Amino acid sequence: VGLLMMMASEVSEAVNLVLTQRLLQDCKFTVMEGLYALAPPSAVCLFSAAAILEWPAMARQGHLEVLTQRPEMFAAAAALGLAVNFCNMLLVQVTSSLFCKILNTVRGICLIYVGVVFYGEEMTFTEFSGYFVALLGFVAYNYVLIFPNKGALLESAEHKALINIEEPADSEPGSKL
Repeated sequence: VGLLMMMASEVSEAVNLVLTQRLLQDCKFTVMEGLYALAPPSAVCLFSAAAILEWPAMARQGHLEVLTQRPEMFAAAAALGLAVNFCNMLLVQVTSSLFCKILNTVRGICLIYVGVVFYGEEMTFTEFSGYFVALLGFVAYNYVLIFPNKGALLESAEHKALINIEEPADSEPGSKL
């Protein structure tokens, strides 16, 4: 169940970013117009999910009064959420949805490393290796974006290496067995 929820979350985030990019770049919306168009449906979805999944348990445990005890904290959280959404839409507008997705993945990996280094969380070698490979992919992606000519050279070198692997050493190039 957890894996399916994670996959659904990743797909939803990717669809959200692509549609946001289409709205901001293809339809030429400003960030404020994008927020104006996307905030109401997002609020309805979040409000509905919270009302169904969270409010009953909060009411049973008597946690609803926390809202009235610390309204300034909830107002600050709402303001920070708005600021994060504004920055995210601005980033999608000036870069791409792919870059935002990759940046979000790197942010998550860095958060995990902070947890390991500063809070003593445990990480297996396999997990470390996977996160390290993901970070290398991010570095390579940015390298190719910054230096497209060198990226093309790397791609052609990889292509030549694959051709040499596929052809037997005793046959002529391009001949079929």
